[in-house]
Amino acid sequence: MKELMDASGIALGSVSRNLMALGEWHRSDMPGLGLVEAVDDPREYRRKAAFLTKKGRKFVSDLVSIQTGERVTVAAPSAREWAFQIDAV
Repeated sequence: MKELMDASGIALGSVSRNLMALGEWHRSDMPGLGLVEAVDDPREYRRKAAFLTKKGRKFVSDLVSIQTGERVTVAAPSAREWAFQIDAV
């Protein structure tokens, strides 16, 4: 989340709130959009790592495809793939 804060120039609390809205559950038990999954980083307990879900990758692919006029596929690891890579090291 710190990398998102640095890249976007917005406060960490705002990054967290927006990731919640893009994730499975928003504040006040409202459903989120299901585009992002945030998981605890097993290497650093205070850190969370955010990943696009399958739905999120499709959404971003569609947006980029509309923008560029050609079909684009977003290749990004899921949270599960990332965690498996960490465990394998």
